[in-house]
Amino acid sequence: MINNVLFNRIYLAFILLNTQCLTLKLRSIQLNMYMTSSFDFCMRYLTKNSMTGCSSHKSGNRGRLIDISSLNDLLSYKYSYPIIVLIPPRKDILDFAIFHAPMIVGILIDGNIMNINDTHFTEVNTCPEDFIGLSKSTNCSIRINKYGIDFRGISIDKPIFLLTNQTMIDDLRKVIYLYNQQQISKGKYINAQLDFF
Repeated sequence: MINNVLFNRIYLAFILLNTQCLTLKLRSIQLNMYMTSSFDFCMRYLTKNSMTGCSSHKSGNRGRLIDISSLNDLLSYKYSYPIIVLIPPRKDILDFAIFHAPMIVGILIDGNIMNINDTHFTEVNTCPEDFIGLSKSTNCSIRINKYGIDFRGISIDKPIFLLTNQTMIDDLRKVIYLYNQQQISKGKYINAQLDFF
């Protein structure tokens, strides 16, 4: 995991199916209202693709926003449309979301429930956070993470972001629950779009 220097900011556009947009503060629905935010990290691994985990379509990856708390949730959910998932930092869920779920076009990891010393989400050991390429010092060593997923040599075609802003995470869960689960506005769902700006 390195500091997100390639994509300092991405935007989440929460869009109802009838193209109306919604602010995270759940104010009245208005046209073309977006919430922008900085993400602390973009997940990157030492693979053949230097942009692994950060890549997205030129127009942005867009899908219905879904809150997943367990692998069973993900396995039992019936999808007929692209989705962006908010998941806990668990290896089994991340592994399935990346390798076995083509309907997932973006992954947001709830970083507030993650132990800072969790070793599942990086293959970088003593290398500096901005490490790319060959070793820059004799004090820098790289190892395959035996606790995590070996992403070496694998290209990932979906953005993976770690969220650490608790207010944002709470707001995401609130709109997901109200619109995508409770259906307070019948026939309207919350979508998210991950993109540059």
